[in-house]
Amino acid sequence: MKISFFLLLLCLIQRNGYSQNQLFTNSKDSSEKINKREKAAGTSHPWQPISNNTTADKTISISDGIAVIALIASLASVVISYSTLRIQRKHNIKSVKPIIHVGQWDYENRLGVTLKNCGTGVAIIKRYWVYNHADDKEYSNIYKCLPATLGAGLNYSKYWTPDREFAVQPGEIIDLILVPIPDMTSAQITEREWLRSIICQLDVKIQFEDVYENKFPIYERDLKHFGRKDNVNKSIID
Repeated sequence: MKISFFLLLLCLIQRNGYSQNQLFTNSKDSSEKINKREKAAGTSHPWQPISNNTTADKTISISDGIAVIALIASLASVVISYSTLRIQRKHNIKSVKPIIHVGQWDYENRLGVTLKNCGTGVAIIKRYWVYNHADDKEYSNIYKCLPATLGAGLNYSKYWTPDREFAVQPGEIIDLILVPIPDMTSAQITEREWLRSIICQLDVKIQFEDVYENKFPIYERDLKHFGRKDNVNKSIID
């Protein structure tokens, strides 16, 4: 931009010089016409003006060239500034991109489903819902798909009920459902397996966007992990 300003200033100076030369040349041309009329009338002046057309033409050529260079430099500066702005905006958007992940925690002494933002930007949850394959219906959260009360002395330690318009900070973890199984009695194990058979038929779906209101594809995660039929899970978490 400084170079463009310098070239424009130089162009104005050259233009000003051209205007003065043109004025001087025009005045001398007028003097020549007067001398011709005086010669025709038999009178003349002792001096004759010298034409400066060559100098004026050179001045015009230099001024026009400088003007074109200044225009090109100005346009180049605009293009570079616009490109830099676009690159900076893309970088800003990528630097605050949220990455949603639904975790499935199937332990002998604990059942849980979590929502975590693994990205670097805030995730604005526009809608969170659950599809139940058992009855082919949609629910606003996992808790509504499970029994209101549990047997064998079990309780819901945590459950998440907001279904829209909430934020998840980078690194934040939300417990969508959490059921501790503290004593591992036969009754509690039976209750745990019953809960697993219900949870494994659910699909979690999340619609979200970033702080720039850029919408991301709907995140979907089935919870079939809870329905696996391999060996008895020996994992225990404190």
